[in-house]
Parts: sequence; structure tokens; C-alpha cells
Amino acid sequence: MASESIDPFEVYRGVRRFHAGVQLERLFRGLCYLLHTWRAFGQLKPGNQSPRKLRYGKADDGDITSIEFDKFINVVCRMWTRLFQVSGLPLLDRIDTLSEGELDEIVRFKPPVDEVPGLHGPGEARTSEPGHRAVYVVQMLSDLFRLEDIPYFTFEGPMPTERDEVEEEEPRAAGGPIVLGVEPDAIVKPGLPVKDDAKFWSGFTEREIKFFRDLGNALKHLGPTEIRALGTHKDAASTVAEVERELRWAKKQRVVAVAELQRGRLSEGTALRLLTFASEAVKKASTNRVDYRSGCREALKELADVELRQAFEFVQKPEAETWGSDDIPQLVVKAERWLGASKFLFGLAYFQGHPKSRESEGMGKAARHQWKEGIRALSSQGVRSLPGSVQEAFEAGGDQVKRELVESLVEALKNLPS
Repeated sequence: MASESIDPFEVYRGVRRFHAGVQLERLFRGLCYLLHTWRAFGQLKPGNQSPRKLRYGKADDGDITSIEFDKFINVVCRMWTRLFQVSGLPLLDRIDTLSEGELDEIVRFKPPVDEVPGLHGPGEARTSEPGHRAVYVVQMLSDLFRLEDIPYFTFEGPMPTERDEVEEEEPRAAGGPIVLGVEPDAIVKPGLPVKDDAKFWSGFTEREIKFFRDLGNALKHLGPTEIRALGTHKDAASTVAEVERELRWAKKQRVVAVAELQRGRLSEGTALRLLTFASEAVKKASTNRVDYRSGCREALKELADVELRQAFEFVQKPEAETWGSDDIPQLVVKAERWLGASKFLFGLAYFQGHPKSRESEGMGKAARHQWKEGIRALSSQGVRSLPGSVQEAFEAGGDQVKRELVESLVEALKNLPS
């Protein structure tokens, strides 16, 4: 397919293996428009101030990662589905008899995907056959780009690798292990030229086009962390479930960490996975609230369409309600305890594998920072035999962790709240 134009019927051949090809093609085209709008608004010239909230202190400059784009898709599909429920669904039994004018007033279908649990938050995915693994929209788009040469979007960064697959304790009937299928830090860009004209919007109703235009204006004002918070959270029940899922996976990783410590060597991979799960649990239990609150505020300020505002308020509950469950305060405490222990373990694993870094404050700065924060956290939890320095954690002249420290850490890990 030539990258200079969009031919929905030609593209259908490339997406047919995912089923519901025509509807998926329109979803991909709509997402292409929305991301193009978002990127164009955020791209800076030298000296300009960021037009939206910074990503951890830095302007995004129009770049969005695949994990952020995954959440971007969640927000879009939630709102699109809601508009279909209020406009197209009531007329579905007689949609073939509607006039062109009547069709132009409705959203005719929901995106042919569903929001399912993922490794770090929900994602829009599709399962082609019962019992098959769910395939994320992000993975579909990556596969079309890399394998089919259909560049709705380009993915700049490392090629996908074999990633840990996480089995849900209660898998969906059509589910199985769910993974993103794309490197989470790959940069996603629209791969086709986007023109807001009749050719680009071929096959869409006037109501659907209006939806994308208004939503694009709203989303372009949201920073990447706000998008990620909105896509991850939507109500109290899902927020509690997401925190509990991260803690559940942290507990599974704890088993691996304990076994490695007892064998005398904690791998950096194990420590990093444990740190990631614990960090995500803290974000979802507490720190995401700030980005969620500001994201809701900015989106509602920019949405001009009344029905679209109502759809947003329906699918994204207010921040106070979303974190209003009675379970949240206890989950915050649990998550923070897990995070403190995992920070120390990450530092320990790093310095065990990089002995030359133990002597210099200027080497392994990130690991040393995690080490110090972990020491403070474990001390507050009453953990004994903690070393006064990095060197004191290891047997003299070697990389073996001192036996008394191993015993204290194993005990501390086993005592982390369930």
C-alpha cells in the first residue's frame, strides 16, 4: 500500500485476519487523526514553553510512547463506545432502513475491541478465536507496520522482544496470557499523511467525524502522564482491581527473589520486575490521582460537544469517586511497604553485579538512590542487620551477600502485607 494515500478497501486485506476488518480499519484511521492532532499541538520550537503538562519535568515535544498510546486508545474507545450506546445502539435493529440523513446523525458501531486486563493497566484488545490470546490494538498496529508494511503508525525504538506473559488468576473465557506485544518505550507516530478532508473521512458519518474533531481538540491539551492516568483509571472498582493486580504480581516475583537470595545471588532482572510492580501499585493507589484530576479538568474544559462531554463524564468518574473506595487507604500502605523493600533489593542486585561501583558515589547513582531510600523504608519497618554502607552488605573481597543480611531480607519479604 502506498504511504501517500488511504484506500480503506485495499487496507481491509491487511487487517482481515484480525476479523471485523472494516470497523478496525476505521478505528485505526480515527486514531491516526487523533494522534496526528496531539503530536502537532505538542511539538515545540526552541525557547517555547510546553503547551501541556510536562512528563516528569520535561516537555514531550509531540512524542508518545507505546504504553502511553495504549492508554490513549482506551480513552478514545471508551467514549466512542458510549456515544454508540446512546445514538447507534437504539437504532441497530433497523439501521439498514435509515436514510442517509438519519445515518449521519449517529455513531453506527462500537470499536470492535474490548478493554481487558494487561501487564500494567487495562488495554483495548481483540481475541480472534475462543481460547486464543488477546491481541492489543497497539500490537495489531505494530504488526501491520513491521510485518504487513501497512504504516498507519510507525514504531521507533527496539524491536519487540519475548516478554514475560502474565496469567490472570481468573482468565476471561476467551482469554489467556495478556501482553502488550510491543516495547513499552517505543515512540509511536502516525505513518500516513492526515488530511481533514472527505477522502480521509471516507466511510464515516458526519456524527462520527464531529466526534473525532472535538475529541482531538480535547486530547491534544493532555500531557502523556495525564493520558496514562485517564486510560488506566475510570472508576473506584477498576482502581482497586488494578492496585491489587500489581500487588499480586509483586507477590509472585517475591517467590523468585527469595529463592535467588537464598542461593546467594539476586539478579537485576528479578529486582527490577519487583520494583516495577511495586512502583505501579503506588502510582495506581495514590500518585496517579494528581494527573487524573488535571486530565479530567483539561478535557472537560476543551470538549465543546454536549453529548461528548456527557460521554466523558459517564466513562471517567470524578477523581474523588475513582479513589473513593474504603480499600484505598490500606492499599496505599501495602504498596508503599512493597516499594520500600523493592528499592533496596534493586540497589543490592545492582551493586552485587557491579562491584566496582560500590566504592564510588559517582557510579551507579540511580541504584544508590534506590538503595538509600530502601534503607530508610526498611529501617522504619524494623528490619534488622541493615548495612551502614554498600560495601558492608557483601563479604570482604567478594560479591556474596552477608548471610545475616540475606536472612533479614528473606524475613522482611515474607512479612510484607498480603
